Amino acid sequence: MRWGDLQRDLPAWYEEAKLGIFVHWGAYSVAGWAEPTAQLGEIPEDEGWYAHNPYAEWYFNTIRIPGSPAQQHHREVWGGCDYDDLLDFWQAEKFDAAALMRLFAQAGASYVVLTTKHHDGITLWQAPGTRGRNTVQRGPHRDLVGEYAQAARRQGLKFGAYYSGGLDWWYRPGPPHLTAASVHDIHRPRDADYAAYALAHLRDLVRRYQPDVLWNDINWPDAGKELNTNISLGNFFAEEYYATCPEGVVNDRWRVPHCDFLTSEYQADRGNEGERPWENCRGLGLSFGYNQMEGESEALSVEEAIYTVVDAAARGGRVLLGVSPKADGQLPAWQVRILEGIGTWMREGRQILRTINRPGITPVQVEGAKLEDAATNGTAPNSAATSNSATDSAATNGAATNEVARVITAATGGTGGREYAFVFRPEAQPAAGSRTEPGNATTGGHSAGSRAEDITLVAPAGKVLRWCAGPGLPGTGFRAGAGIRTQVPPAQSGQPADFAYSAPPTPPAQFLPAGQRVPVHFAAGSVGPVVFEICEA
Repeated sequence: MRWGDLQRDLPAWYEEAKLGIFVHWGAYSVAGWAEPTAQLGEIPEDEGWYAHNPYAEWYFNTIRIPGSPAQQHHREVWGGCDYDDLLDFWQAEKFDAAALMRLFAQAGASYVVLTTKHHDGITLWQAPGTRGRNTVQRGPHRDLVGEYAQAARRQGLKFGAYYSGGLDWWYRPGPPHLTAASVHDIHRPRDADYAAYALAHLRDLVRRYQPDVLWNDINWPDAGKELNTNISLGNFFAEEYYATCPEGVVNDRWRVPHCDFLTSEYQADRGNEGERPWENCRGLGLSFGYNQMEGESEALSVEEAIYTVVDAAARGGRVLLGVSPKADGQLPAWQVRILEGIGTWMREGRQILRTINRPGITPVQVEGAKLEDAATNGTAPNSAATSNSATDSAATNGAATNEVARVITAATGGTGGREYAFVFRPEAQPAAGSRTEPGNATTGGHSAGSRAEDITLVAPAGKVLRWCAGPGLPGTGFRAGAGIRTQVPPAQSGQPADFAYSAPPTPPAQFLPAGQRVPVHFAAGSVGPVVFEICEA
Protein backbone atom coordinates (compact mmCIF):
# COMPACT_ATOMS: atom_id res chain seq x y z
CA MET A 1 0.00 0.00 0.00
CA ARG A 2 0.90 3.70 -0.22
CA TRP A 3 0.13 6.56 2.16
CA GLY A 4 -2.13 8.10 -0.47
CA ASP A 5 -4.40 5.05 -0.25
CA LEU A 6 -5.57 6.32 3.15
CA GLN A 7 -7.06 9.52 1.70
CA ARG A 8 -10.74 9.70 2.69
CA ASP A 9 -13.57 12.13 3.35
CA LEU A 10 -13.89 13.49 6.87
CA PRO A 11 -16.75 11.66 8.66
CA ALA A 12 -19.87 13.82 8.99
CA TRP A 13 -19.96 13.53 12.78
CA TYR A 14 -16.49 15.06 13.12
CA GLU A 15 -17.18 17.71 10.49
CA GLU A 16 -20.19 18.84 12.53
CA ALA A 17 -18.54 18.56 15.97
CA LYS A 18 -17.61 21.92 17.52
CA LEU A 19 -16.72 20.90 21.09
CA GLY A 20 -14.97 17.89 22.57
CA ILE A 21 -13.86 17.20 26.15
CA PHE A 22 -10.25 16.16 26.82
CA VAL A 23 -9.79 14.15 30.04
CA HIS A 24 -6.31 13.82 31.55
CA TRP A 25 -6.39 11.39 34.46
CA GLY A 26 -3.50 9.42 35.86
CA ALA A 27 -1.16 8.77 38.78
CA TYR A 28 -0.08 12.40 38.42
CA SER A 29 -3.58 13.36 39.62
CA VAL A 30 -2.64 12.06 43.08
CA ALA A 31 0.12 14.65 43.48
CA GLY A 32 -1.88 17.23 41.52
CA TRP A 33 0.86 19.84 41.50
CA ALA A 34 2.52 22.19 39.00
CA GLU A 35 3.48 25.84 38.80
CA PRO A 36 0.70 27.82 37.05
CA THR A 37 3.16 29.79 34.92
CA ALA A 38 1.81 30.39 31.38
CA GLN A 39 0.10 28.89 28.35
CA LEU A 40 2.05 26.68 25.98
CA GLY A 41 3.41 28.94 23.26
CA GLU A 42 3.77 31.99 25.52
CA ILE A 43 7.17 30.95 26.92
CA PRO A 44 9.92 29.54 24.64
CA GLU A 45 10.27 25.85 25.46
CA ASP A 46 14.03 26.14 25.84
CA GLU A 47 13.86 28.99 28.37
CA GLY A 48 12.82 27.24 31.54
CA TRP A 49 9.47 25.84 30.39
CA TYR A 50 10.23 22.26 31.48
CA ALA A 51 11.64 23.15 34.91
CA HIS A 52 8.58 25.31 35.57
CA ASN A 53 6.07 23.27 33.57
CA PRO A 54 2.43 24.23 34.28
CA TYR A 55 1.30 20.82 32.99
CA ALA A 56 0.67 18.70 36.09
CA GLU A 57 0.54 15.57 33.91
CA TRP A 58 4.30 16.07 33.32
CA TYR A 59 4.98 15.60 37.06
CA PHE A 60 7.13 12.48 36.50
CA ASN A 61 9.49 14.53 34.34
CA THR A 62 9.43 17.76 36.34
CA ILE A 63 10.30 16.17 39.70
CA ARG A 64 13.47 14.71 38.15
CA ILE A 65 14.81 18.12 37.09
CA PRO A 66 17.43 19.17 39.68
CA GLY A 67 16.38 22.25 41.62
CA SER A 68 12.91 22.51 40.10
CA PRO A 69 10.07 23.71 42.36
CA ALA A 70 8.25 20.45 41.59
CA GLN A 71 11.20 18.41 42.84
CA GLN A 72 11.28 20.45 46.04
CA HIS A 73 7.52 20.01 46.48
CA HIS A 74 7.77 16.26 45.91
CA ARG A 75 10.43 15.91 48.58
CA GLU A 76 8.56 18.04 51.10
CA VAL A 77 5.09 16.56 50.59
CA TRP A 78 5.71 13.04 49.33
CA GLY A 79 9.10 12.39 50.91
CA GLY A 80 10.66 11.94 47.50
CA CYS A 81 8.81 8.65 47.01
CA ASP A 82 9.03 6.68 43.79
CA TYR A 83 6.61 7.98 41.16
CA ASP A 84 4.96 4.57 40.85
CA ASP A 85 3.90 4.76 44.49
CA LEU A 86 1.39 7.36 43.33
CA LEU A 87 -0.28 4.68 41.19
CA ASP A 88 -0.99 2.66 44.34
CA PHE A 89 -2.35 5.74 46.13
CA TRP A 90 -4.77 6.34 43.25
CA GLN A 91 -8.14 4.86 44.25
CA ALA A 92 -10.78 6.64 42.08
CA GLU A 93 -13.24 6.04 44.92
CA LYS A 94 -15.74 8.72 43.81
CA PHE A 95 -15.50 8.13 40.07
CA ASP A 96 -18.91 8.07 38.37
CA ALA A 97 -18.49 7.81 34.60
CA ALA A 98 -22.22 8.21 33.91
CA ALA A 99 -22.44 11.47 35.88
CA LEU A 100 -19.40 12.92 34.12
CA MET A 101 -20.75 12.02 30.68
CA ARG A 102 -24.08 13.66 31.50
CA LEU A 103 -22.19 16.83 32.41
CA PHE A 104 -20.16 16.73 29.20
CA ALA A 105 -23.25 16.12 27.07
CA GLN A 106 -25.13 18.95 28.80
CA ALA A 107 -22.16 21.23 28.05
CA GLY A 108 -22.82 20.62 24.35
CA ALA A 109 -19.87 18.32 23.67
CA SER A 110 -20.00 15.86 20.79
CA TYR A 111 -17.07 13.68 21.81
CA VAL A 112 -14.76 12.91 24.72
CA VAL A 113 -11.09 11.91 24.54
CA LEU A 114 -9.45 10.08 27.48
CA THR A 115 -5.74 9.64 28.17
CA THR A 116 -5.35 5.86 27.88
CA LYS A 117 -1.56 6.15 28.33
CA HIS A 118 0.32 9.35 29.02
CA HIS A 119 4.08 9.87 28.92
CA ASP A 120 4.54 8.11 32.28
CA GLY A 121 3.61 4.83 30.58
CA ILE A 122 0.81 3.88 32.99
CA THR A 123 -2.21 2.56 31.10
CA LEU A 124 -5.85 2.99 32.13
CA TRP A 125 -6.71 -0.50 30.91
CA GLN A 126 -4.91 -3.84 31.17
CA ALA A 127 -2.66 -3.22 28.20
CA PRO A 128 -0.34 -5.98 26.96
CA GLY A 129 3.25 -5.85 28.12
CA THR A 130 2.73 -3.39 30.99
CA ARG A 131 3.70 -5.97 33.63
CA GLY A 132 1.00 -4.89 36.03
CA ARG A 133 1.64 -1.19 35.59
CA ASN A 134 -1.99 -0.41 34.79
CA THR A 135 -5.19 0.59 36.59
CA VAL A 136 -6.70 -2.90 36.45
CA GLN A 137 -3.90 -4.61 38.37
CA ARG A 138 -2.90 -1.67 40.60
CA GLY A 139 -4.39 1.51 42.03
CA PRO A 140 -8.11 1.77 41.21
CA HIS A 141 -8.27 -1.88 40.03
CA ARG A 142 -10.71 -0.81 37.32
CA ASP A 143 -10.80 -0.75 33.53
CA LEU A 144 -11.18 3.02 33.33
CA VAL A 145 -11.01 3.11 29.52
CA GLY A 146 -13.88 0.65 29.29
CA GLU A 147 -15.99 2.58 31.80
CA TYR A 148 -15.42 5.85 29.96
CA ALA A 149 -16.16 4.37 26.53
CA GLN A 150 -19.39 2.71 27.64
CA ALA A 151 -20.68 5.75 29.56
CA ALA A 152 -19.84 8.13 26.71
CA ARG A 153 -21.76 6.13 24.15
CA ARG A 154 -24.76 5.79 26.43
CA GLN A 155 -24.92 9.60 26.41
CA GLY A 156 -24.62 9.75 22.63
CA LEU A 157 -21.01 10.97 22.75
CA LYS A 158 -18.25 9.70 20.51
CA PHE A 159 -15.32 8.19 22.40
CA GLY A 160 -11.68 8.95 21.67
CA ALA A 161 -8.47 7.38 22.94
CA TYR A 162 -5.43 9.59 23.59
CA TYR A 163 -2.19 7.62 23.44
CA SER A 164 1.37 8.83 23.98
CA GLY A 165 3.26 7.07 21.21
CA GLY A 166 6.12 9.54 21.18
CA LEU A 167 7.23 9.20 24.81
CA ASP A 168 7.18 6.45 27.42
CA TRP A 169 9.34 7.25 30.44
CA TRP A 170 8.93 3.73 31.83
CA TYR A 171 9.44 1.51 28.77
CA ARG A 172 12.14 3.79 27.33
CA PRO A 173 13.58 5.72 30.28
CA GLY A 174 16.03 8.56 29.80
CA PRO A 175 17.21 11.78 31.41
CA PRO A 176 14.59 14.41 32.26
CA HIS A 177 13.58 16.62 29.35
CA LEU A 178 14.91 20.17 29.57
CA THR A 179 14.45 21.28 25.95
CA ALA A 180 12.03 20.86 23.06
CA ALA A 181 14.76 19.03 21.12
CA SER A 182 14.99 16.47 23.91
CA VAL A 183 11.25 15.80 23.71
CA HIS A 184 10.77 15.78 19.96
CA ASP A 185 14.12 14.47 18.75
CA ILE A 186 17.07 13.54 20.97
CA HIS A 187 15.43 11.37 23.61
CA ARG A 188 12.27 10.09 21.98
CA PRO A 189 12.17 6.32 21.28
CA ARG A 190 12.55 5.32 17.61
CA ASP A 191 13.36 1.58 17.68
CA ALA A 192 11.42 -1.41 16.36
CA ASP A 193 10.93 -2.98 19.79
CA TYR A 194 9.14 0.08 21.15
CA ALA A 195 7.18 0.44 17.88
CA ALA A 196 5.90 -3.11 18.28
CA TYR A 197 5.03 -2.49 21.95
CA ALA A 198 3.08 0.69 21.16
CA LEU A 199 1.33 -0.84 18.13
CA ALA A 200 0.19 -3.77 20.28
CA HIS A 201 -1.48 -1.21 22.55
CA LEU A 202 -3.30 0.43 19.63
CA ARG A 203 -4.48 -2.93 18.37
CA ASP A 204 -5.80 -3.80 21.82
CA LEU A 205 -7.58 -0.45 22.16
CA VAL A 206 -9.27 -0.91 18.78
CA ARG A 207 -10.23 -4.52 19.50
CA ARG A 208 -11.70 -3.75 22.92
CA TYR A 209 -13.18 -0.26 22.59
CA GLN A 210 -13.44 0.75 18.89
CA PRO A 211 -12.44 4.39 19.57
CA ASP A 212 -13.96 7.01 17.28
CA VAL A 213 -10.78 9.11 17.62
CA LEU A 214 -7.18 7.93 17.84
CA TRP A 215 -5.33 10.90 19.30
CA ASN A 216 -1.59 10.29 19.36
CA ASP A 217 0.88 12.66 21.03
CA ILE A 218 4.43 13.90 20.32
CA ASN A 219 5.43 11.48 17.52
CA TRP A 220 5.56 7.80 16.60
CA PRO A 221 8.68 5.57 16.68
CA ASP A 222 10.43 5.84 13.34
CA ALA A 223 10.70 2.07 12.89
CA GLY A 224 6.91 1.88 12.71
CA LYS A 225 6.55 4.56 10.03
CA GLU A 226 7.73 2.38 7.16
CA LEU A 227 4.90 0.87 5.13
CA ASN A 228 4.22 -2.82 4.48
CA THR A 229 5.98 -4.27 7.52
CA ASN A 230 4.55 -6.22 10.44
CA ILE A 231 4.82 -3.10 12.64
CA SER A 232 3.63 -0.57 10.06
CA LEU A 233 1.42 2.19 11.42
CA GLY A 234 0.05 2.95 7.95
CA ASN A 235 -0.99 -0.65 7.39
CA PHE A 236 -2.60 -0.68 10.82
CA PHE A 237 -4.68 2.38 9.88
CA ALA A 238 -5.87 0.79 6.64
CA GLU A 239 -6.30 -2.85 7.60
CA GLU A 240 -7.35 -2.63 11.23
CA TYR A 241 -8.44 0.80 12.47
CA TYR A 242 -10.50 2.10 9.54
CA ALA A 243 -11.75 -1.42 8.82
CA THR A 244 -13.06 -1.69 12.39
CA CYS A 245 -14.03 1.98 12.83
CA PRO A 246 -15.02 3.32 9.38
CA GLU A 247 -16.20 6.59 10.98
CA GLY A 248 -13.00 6.94 13.00
CA VAL A 249 -10.46 9.78 12.72
CA VAL A 250 -6.76 10.12 13.55
CA ASN A 251 -4.86 13.30 14.38
CA ASP A 252 -1.56 14.63 13.02
CA ARG A 253 0.88 13.91 15.85
CA TRP A 254 2.08 10.61 14.44
CA ARG A 255 4.32 12.72 12.14
CA VAL A 256 3.50 10.55 9.11
CA PRO A 257 2.04 11.61 5.73
CA HIS A 258 -1.55 10.78 6.73
CA CYS A 259 -3.97 12.35 9.20
CA ASP A 260 -7.66 13.29 9.27
CA PHE A 261 -7.18 16.58 11.14
CA LEU A 262 -4.46 18.95 12.33
CA THR A 263 -3.98 20.10 15.92
CA SER A 264 -2.90 23.20 17.81
CA GLU A 265 -2.40 23.46 21.57
CA TYR A 266 -3.09 26.63 23.55
CA GLN A 267 -1.07 29.21 21.58
CA ALA A 268 1.29 26.69 19.92
CA ASP A 269 0.98 25.55 16.28
CA ARG A 270 -1.70 28.11 15.46
CA GLY A 271 -0.58 27.91 11.85
CA ASN A 272 -2.43 24.59 11.64
CA GLU A 273 -5.75 26.42 11.96
CA GLY A 274 -6.43 26.86 8.27
CA GLU A 275 -8.24 25.27 5.34
CA ARG A 276 -7.73 21.65 6.43
CA PRO A 277 -9.83 20.22 9.29
CA TRP A 278 -8.33 21.27 12.61
CA GLU A 279 -8.79 21.12 16.36
CA ASN A 280 -7.39 23.35 19.11
CA CYS A 281 -6.84 21.66 22.46
CA ARG A 282 -6.38 23.46 25.74
CA GLY A 283 -7.28 23.01 29.39
CA LEU A 284 -9.85 25.08 31.22
CA GLY A 285 -6.84 26.36 33.15
CA LEU A 286 -3.11 26.22 32.37
CA SER A 287 -2.79 22.46 32.95
CA PHE A 288 -4.48 19.46 31.38
CA GLY A 289 -3.97 17.27 34.46
CA TYR A 290 -5.38 18.16 37.89
CA ASN A 291 -3.38 20.95 39.54
CA GLN A 292 -4.30 21.98 43.07
CA MET A 293 -2.34 25.20 42.54
CA GLU A 294 -4.75 26.62 39.99
CA GLY A 295 -8.37 27.68 40.13
CA GLU A 296 -10.72 30.20 38.58
CA SER A 297 -8.08 32.96 38.57
CA GLU A 298 -5.98 30.91 36.11
CA ALA A 299 -8.96 29.57 34.17
CA LEU A 300 -11.12 30.71 31.32
CA SER A 301 -14.27 32.50 32.38
CA VAL A 302 -17.53 31.07 31.10
CA GLU A 303 -17.68 33.90 28.55
CA GLU A 304 -14.11 33.23 27.40
CA ALA A 305 -14.81 29.50 27.10
CA ILE A 306 -17.88 30.17 24.95
CA TYR A 307 -15.87 32.62 22.87
CA THR A 308 -13.18 29.98 22.34
CA VAL A 309 -15.72 27.50 20.98
CA VAL A 310 -17.56 30.01 18.77
CA ASP A 311 -14.33 31.48 17.42
CA ALA A 312 -12.95 28.06 16.45
CA ALA A 313 -16.24 26.95 14.90
CA ALA A 314 -16.52 30.12 12.83
CA ARG A 315 -13.01 29.57 11.47
CA GLY A 316 -13.75 25.98 10.48
CA GLY A 317 -12.36 24.19 13.54
CA ARG A 318 -13.37 22.73 16.85
CA VAL A 319 -12.12 22.88 20.44
CA LEU A 320 -11.01 19.94 22.57
CA LEU A 321 -11.44 21.47 26.02
CA GLY A 322 -9.45 19.86 28.81
CA VAL A 323 -10.85 18.91 32.20
CA SER A 324 -8.81 17.39 35.02
CA PRO A 325 -10.40 14.94 37.46
CA LYS A 326 -8.86 14.67 40.90
CA ALA A 327 -7.50 11.32 42.04
CA ASP A 328 -10.90 10.39 43.48
CA GLY A 329 -12.52 10.85 40.06
CA GLN A 330 -14.43 14.07 40.68
CA LEU A 331 -13.88 17.32 38.81
CA PRO A 332 -12.91 20.47 40.73
CA ALA A 333 -16.00 22.56 41.47
CA TRP A 334 -14.74 25.49 39.38
CA GLN A 335 -14.47 23.26 36.31
CA VAL A 336 -18.03 22.02 36.82
CA ARG A 337 -19.26 25.63 37.01
CA ILE A 338 -17.56 26.51 33.71
CA LEU A 339 -19.00 23.46 31.94
CA GLU A 340 -22.46 24.25 33.28
CA GLY A 341 -22.12 27.82 32.02
CA ILE A 342 -21.08 26.62 28.58
CA GLY A 343 -24.06 24.28 28.59
CA THR A 344 -26.48 27.10 29.38
CA TRP A 345 -25.34 28.97 26.27
CA MET A 346 -25.00 25.87 24.09
CA ARG A 347 -28.60 24.78 24.65
CA GLU A 348 -29.56 27.50 22.19
CA GLY A 349 -26.30 28.68 20.67
CA ARG A 350 -25.42 25.22 19.35
CA GLN A 351 -28.26 25.54 16.84
CA ILE A 352 -26.34 28.36 15.21
CA LEU A 353 -23.00 26.55 15.51
CA ARG A 354 -24.54 23.75 13.46
CA THR A 355 -25.09 26.16 10.57
CA ILE A 356 -21.38 26.82 10.32
CA ASN A 357 -19.82 25.18 7.30
CA ARG A 358 -16.06 24.93 6.85
CA PRO A 359 -15.53 26.45 3.36
CA GLY A 360 -16.13 30.04 2.37
CA ILE A 361 -15.83 32.21 5.47
CA THR A 362 -17.18 35.67 4.63
CA PRO A 363 -15.26 38.49 6.35
CA VAL A 364 -17.41 40.99 8.23
CA GLN A 365 -15.30 43.81 9.58
CA VAL A 366 -15.32 45.34 13.02
CA GLU A 367 -13.74 48.77 12.99
CA GLY A 368 -12.96 51.39 15.61
CA ALA A 369 -13.66 49.24 18.64
CA LYS A 370 -13.04 51.03 21.89
CA LEU A 371 -13.78 50.69 25.56
CA GLU A 372 -14.96 53.93 27.13
CA ASP A 373 -13.97 54.44 30.72
CA ALA A 374 -16.38 55.91 33.25
CA ALA A 375 -13.57 58.01 34.68
CA THR A 376 -13.53 60.06 31.48
CA ASN A 377 -17.31 60.42 31.38
CA GLY A 378 -17.50 58.28 28.24
CA THR A 379 -15.45 60.60 26.07
CA ALA A 380 -11.92 59.18 25.86
CA PRO A 381 -11.29 55.61 24.76
CA ASN A 382 -8.74 53.30 26.30
CA SER A 383 -6.12 51.89 23.97
CA ALA A 384 -8.26 48.86 23.17
CA ALA A 385 -8.56 47.35 19.73
CA THR A 386 -10.15 44.40 18.05
CA SER A 387 -9.55 42.23 15.01
CA ASN A 388 -10.65 43.48 11.61
CA SER A 389 -12.13 40.16 10.53
CA ALA A 390 -13.14 36.76 11.74
CA THR A 391 -10.09 35.16 10.20
CA ASP A 392 -7.60 37.52 11.84
CA SER A 393 -5.60 37.11 15.04
CA ALA A 394 -5.67 33.37 15.57
CA ALA A 395 -3.08 33.85 18.30
CA THR A 396 -5.54 35.82 20.43
CA ASN A 397 -8.08 33.02 20.75
CA GLY A 398 -9.77 33.40 24.13
CA ALA A 399 -10.87 37.00 24.51
CA ALA A 400 -7.77 39.02 25.28
CA THR A 401 -8.04 41.48 28.15
CA ASN A 402 -8.69 44.54 26.01
CA GLU A 403 -10.39 42.85 23.09
CA VAL A 404 -13.94 44.12 23.26
CA ALA A 405 -15.71 42.59 20.29
CA ARG A 406 -15.26 40.52 17.20
CA VAL A 407 -17.51 39.55 14.34
CA ILE A 408 -17.41 35.89 13.49
CA THR A 409 -19.09 34.75 10.31
CA ALA A 410 -20.63 31.42 9.40
CA ALA A 411 -20.60 30.37 5.78
CA THR A 412 -23.91 29.66 4.10
CA GLY A 413 -25.04 26.13 4.79
CA GLY A 414 -26.60 23.97 7.46
CA THR A 415 -29.95 24.82 9.00
CA GLY A 416 -31.99 26.86 6.55
CA GLY A 417 -28.94 27.74 4.46
CA ARG A 418 -28.49 30.94 6.49
CA GLU A 419 -25.38 32.98 7.03
CA TYR A 420 -24.68 34.67 10.37
CA ALA A 421 -22.32 37.19 11.89
CA PHE A 422 -21.53 36.85 15.59
CA VAL A 423 -20.47 39.82 17.69
CA PHE A 424 -19.06 38.18 20.79
CA ARG A 425 -18.14 40.16 23.86
CA PRO A 426 -17.77 39.03 27.47
CA GLU A 427 -20.02 40.66 30.03
CA ALA A 428 -19.06 44.28 30.70
CA GLN A 429 -17.58 44.97 34.11
CA PRO A 430 -18.28 48.36 35.77
CA ALA A 431 -15.25 50.45 36.58
CA ALA A 432 -14.14 50.40 40.19
CA GLY A 433 -16.16 52.84 42.29
CA SER A 434 -18.47 53.80 39.46
CA ARG A 435 -22.25 53.89 39.31
CA THR A 436 -23.87 51.77 36.63
CA GLU A 437 -26.82 53.56 35.07
CA PRO A 438 -29.10 52.31 32.31
CA GLY A 439 -28.35 55.25 30.04
CA ASN A 440 -30.37 56.58 27.15
CA ALA A 441 -31.28 54.10 24.43
CA THR A 442 -31.29 56.78 21.76
CA THR A 443 -27.71 57.79 22.46
CA GLY A 444 -26.51 54.28 23.11
CA GLY A 445 -26.32 54.34 26.90
CA HIS A 446 -23.26 56.57 27.28
CA SER A 447 -24.26 58.01 30.64
CA ALA A 448 -21.90 59.24 33.31
CA GLY A 449 -20.86 56.46 35.64
CA SER A 450 -21.51 53.67 33.16
CA ARG A 451 -18.98 51.67 31.24
CA ALA A 452 -19.92 51.04 27.64
CA GLU A 453 -18.38 49.66 24.49
CA ASP A 454 -18.71 50.72 20.86
CA ILE A 455 -17.99 48.85 17.69
CA THR A 456 -18.71 49.65 14.07
CA LEU A 457 -20.12 47.04 11.71
CA VAL A 458 -19.52 47.02 7.98
CA ALA A 459 -21.73 44.71 5.94
CA PRO A 460 -20.15 42.62 3.15
CA ALA A 461 -20.48 43.97 -0.38
CA GLY A 462 -23.93 43.37 -1.79
CA LYS A 463 -25.37 42.21 1.54
CA VAL A 464 -27.11 43.67 4.55
CA LEU A 465 -27.08 42.72 8.22
CA ARG A 466 -30.35 41.99 9.98
CA TRP A 467 -30.57 42.06 13.76
CA CYS A 468 -33.32 40.02 15.39
CA ALA A 469 -33.95 40.53 19.10
CA GLY A 470 -36.08 38.66 21.60
CA PRO A 471 -37.06 35.22 20.27
CA GLY A 472 -34.01 35.09 18.03
CA LEU A 473 -33.38 34.28 14.43
CA PRO A 474 -36.17 32.29 12.78
CA GLY A 475 -35.54 28.57 12.66
CA THR A 476 -32.43 28.58 14.83
CA GLY A 477 -33.73 28.41 18.38
CA PHE A 478 -31.24 31.12 19.33
CA ARG A 479 -32.18 33.81 21.80
CA ALA A 480 -30.22 36.86 22.77
CA GLY A 481 -28.57 36.94 26.18
CA ALA A 482 -30.66 37.58 29.26
CA GLY A 483 -31.91 41.15 29.47
CA ILE A 484 -30.83 42.16 25.99
CA ARG A 485 -33.26 44.18 23.90
CA THR A 486 -32.76 46.66 21.09
CA GLN A 487 -34.26 50.00 20.27
CA VAL A 488 -33.65 51.59 16.90
CA PRO A 489 -33.89 55.37 16.54
CA PRO A 490 -35.19 56.62 13.17
CA ALA A 491 -32.33 56.88 10.68
CA GLN A 492 -31.54 60.35 9.43
CA SER A 493 -31.45 60.85 5.69
CA GLY A 494 -28.33 59.23 4.28
CA GLN A 495 -27.07 58.25 7.74
CA PRO A 496 -26.90 54.76 9.24
CA ALA A 497 -29.04 54.02 12.28
CA ASP A 498 -27.64 53.65 15.77
CA PHE A 499 -28.44 50.43 17.58
CA ALA A 500 -28.53 50.47 21.37
CA TYR A 501 -29.28 47.97 24.12
CA SER A 502 -32.27 49.00 26.20
CA ALA A 503 -35.44 47.74 27.83
CA PRO A 504 -38.54 46.75 25.78
CA PRO A 505 -40.42 47.58 23.65
CA THR A 506 -38.46 45.59 21.10
CA PRO A 507 -38.99 46.52 17.45
CA PRO A 508 -39.28 43.99 14.65
CA ALA A 509 -36.17 42.90 12.76
CA GLN A 510 -34.25 45.81 11.29
CA PHE A 511 -31.82 45.93 8.38
CA LEU A 512 -28.43 47.61 8.48
CA PRO A 513 -27.56 49.18 5.09
CA ALA A 514 -24.95 47.40 3.01
CA GLY A 515 -21.58 49.09 2.74
CA GLN A 516 -22.28 51.71 5.42
CA ARG A 517 -20.51 51.85 8.75
CA VAL A 518 -23.06 51.28 11.48
CA PRO A 519 -22.20 52.15 15.10
CA VAL A 520 -23.44 49.61 17.64
CA HIS A 521 -23.48 50.65 21.30
CA PHE A 522 -23.19 48.16 24.15
CA ALA A 523 -24.50 49.42 27.48
CA ALA A 524 -22.74 48.30 30.64
CA GLY A 525 -23.97 44.98 31.97
CA SER A 526 -25.20 43.60 28.65
CA VAL A 527 -24.12 40.15 27.59
CA GLY A 528 -23.30 38.45 24.31
CA PRO A 529 -22.93 37.14 21.78
CA VAL A 530 -25.01 39.30 19.45
CA VAL A 531 -26.14 37.67 16.23
CA PHE A 532 -26.86 39.25 12.86
CA GLU A 533 -28.24 37.41 9.86
CA ILE A 534 -26.47 38.24 6.60
CA CYS A 535 -29.02 38.81 3.85
CA GLU A 536 -28.97 39.77 0.21
CA ALA A 537 -29.12 43.52 -0.34
